[in-house]
Amino acid sequence: MSRSLGAYETKGSVVVRGETFEYTFDKKNGLMSGLEVLGEYFSLGPIPDLYVSPERDPRSLFYAAQYETHATCILFSREEECIEVRSEGRYYSQEDMPFSMIYRIAYKICEDGAVFITVRNEATEACAIRWLCCCKGELEAELCPYVCRLSDQSAGQGTGDYTFERVSGGDDGRIFGGRFIPWFWFGNDHTGMEICMWDSDSFSFGQAEYRGKAASASEEVAQFFSASKTQNGVMWEIFPIRNRPTPLRAGWVREDRFVLAITPPKRYNAAYSDLRVHWEGPHQFDPSYEYPSEERIKSLAQRGINLFVGGANWRSGEYVPENEGETRRLIETCHRYDLKIIPYVTLMDLNVETGIFPKYGAAWRIEPVVKSGGKTCLMCPGAEGWRTYWKMQVDRIMDDYDFDGIYCDFRFAKLVCENRAHGCGTKGARMTFPWVRDMLTYARKKIKTKNADGILIANTNIQPMAMISGLVDARLVGEAKDLKKIGEMEANAFYNSHRLGIHTLIRPDRTEPIDEGLIRLWLQYMAPFPLHRDRSKEEIALVRRCWDVLRFFGIGKATWYPSFGSYLAATTNRERVRVHVHELTRRLLLTVINMADEDVEAEISVTLSRVWIKSKKLYLVYDPLSKGLLGERLWSGNDLTKLPLRIGGGGFRFFLIREAGVYPTLVFAGGTDGVRRQHWDQERWVLNVRLALPCEGHVSIAAHSLIGQPQAVELGGDRVDFVWNEKQRLVFAQGWLAGEPRVRILYNNE
Repeated sequence: MSRSLGAYETKGSVVVRGETFEYTFDKKNGLMSGLEVLGEYFSLGPIPDLYVSPERDPRSLFYAAQYETHATCILFSREEECIEVRSEGRYYSQEDMPFSMIYRIAYKICEDGAVFITVRNEATEACAIRWLCCCKGELEAELCPYVCRLSDQSAGQGTGDYTFERVSGGDDGRIFGGRFIPWFWFGNDHTGMEICMWDSDSFSFGQAEYRGKAASASEEVAQFFSASKTQNGVMWEIFPIRNRPTPLRAGWVREDRFVLAITPPKRYNAAYSDLRVHWEGPHQFDPSYEYPSEERIKSLAQRGINLFVGGANWRSGEYVPENEGETRRLIETCHRYDLKIIPYVTLMDLNVETGIFPKYGAAWRIEPVVKSGGKTCLMCPGAEGWRTYWKMQVDRIMDDYDFDGIYCDFRFAKLVCENRAHGCGTKGARMTFPWVRDMLTYARKKIKTKNADGILIANTNIQPMAMISGLVDARLVGEAKDLKKIGEMEANAFYNSHRLGIHTLIRPDRTEPIDEGLIRLWLQYMAPFPLHRDRSKEEIALVRRCWDVLRFFGIGKATWYPSFGSYLAATTNRERVRVHVHELTRRLLLTVINMADEDVEAEISVTLSRVWIKSKKLYLVYDPLSKGLLGERLWSGNDLTKLPLRIGGGGFRFFLIREAGVYPTLVFAGGTDGVRRQHWDQERWVLNVRLALPCEGHVSIAAHSLIGQPQAVELGGDRVDFVWNEKQRLVFAQGWLAGEPRVRILYNNE
């Protein structure tokens, strides 16, 4: 079993814990009585709050699972990656009168917090009902200022039409309603809960009154899915049977399935924030494609790239390289220069020129048919044959080649199908979310079994669905949006790596060029850009400026305290100035971002000083972009509570903070992955530094020295020119570092 997933029982409950969540199941009724995400308690009542009513107005008489007091609720199984809880009980009225129906619930809790819930209702004798609610819940209003949902799929818009907005009910408290709203989420800037249902074919409705008036078969009558504000919270209801007189025989059975998932499904993993990606292509077979030479791979490594995406020239759905030898050479070359390499693989595309397409394309494809450039046709994840075939391709890719993972592309807007040949579209379109999850789960397990550090990246675009995106190490977003037109609320919802618990890569296809405005978006949400092979030298240089700072500091090993989370750094102008804190052992990186278009002055207060910064000691606050100390001086621990700065409109600044030692200290080395070892030789008066460098390349260093100007600076054993700033006591040097990545700064001890 996953180390992060565990369970235990008390006298009155079953409790399941994961990395970010804790679910409590009440043994009296078998319902989920507690829903906690990162210490926030969401539920105001049981989930799912099942009920049934035989009356025209269900409020006049209903029978609910929550009134059961003698249910069975057991910890049914503990498997490698999931825990199952099962319960059984009878419906009762508030007056303790039983109804002729029992419920059985199976909860399958996965390690990422997704709970697959099956509700099975069975009539114990002949009876009649008008209302059946298979999924109801109420959440704490203060924790749910936002709602996000898909459009009503009865209108057939597809799964790309999202609404994200503040919760604001109408006159009747209604937040939303519709015939089939397969996914909705309530939450805040840190946490949230979602419900996903992929099929409503067997739902039925009858006539009703709406607001006291007779209603025809309109949207109000057929609103199987709805949400509204209550006195203390937000409530949702899903009705498989809505005001339809339904006679039942003894033994009548109905099953409904849905998923409850949470945000974040896992804690943010800083390791993926250090992904520096080169996006190669081609995305489909290209007979003119030229495989990168060794010199090109070497130049990418020197630029700072550590992940190469693409390079396998094959057809979607039939992953046989056009040139087997060149593919293997490329993989070996990337590894020699310390680059990971993952190929482009599609989750749904099948090339029409493959041998498998004429045989199975019509049976597996999504309908209405979706083609791309005449080369591929989209297959449906809900088609069992396609899933089996796709998993075989993943096996071969990972078994036959030394790839470090997979980049998986899929159409987030086309996770819906009406092809009856494989079980979709019996009455309406069927959502394919659970089968997408099945395929990604398989790929993830295959990758991680081969290499625990293997990487699964998926093109989820703005798909915020935790039950899918929680499976990947990084999600690619942005290709369908002009990023400069995105509001802060939307960006925080779809791009915020820390909030989602999943690293985000922004692909700015519709926003040209990469400029400081886009860099600001990257830094605000720790969501960098993959660099495509066609990017200009100016764009590459701008991105590298930030890469140099983040990689030298060691961003992939640091703890991130975001400006919108636990405030370990405050600012006097928070509406305009945002401050992120990244911490490593006795070192800090402050990322300061001006959200306004005009210049801003502010004071920053570093409250993390309570941990290791001492009030009377002196500290370096170094700005690697302007190559100088803040204020051209050292700062005491007390001074760090008031760091004055000016930042240009739409700009950003970095500050590296560390203790100012008595002896010389290297404070920055651009073009490197940081310091492996730093040692002051007191006998010889030499600062010896060993840098982390994947291959030879150009580096620029800055060192601080209270003992005065050095005699010489050596890079890799060769003496280079240097610049001395007497006022700030800083020495600067740059040059080509080949062979041993050593820096020596020599001083005169006379």
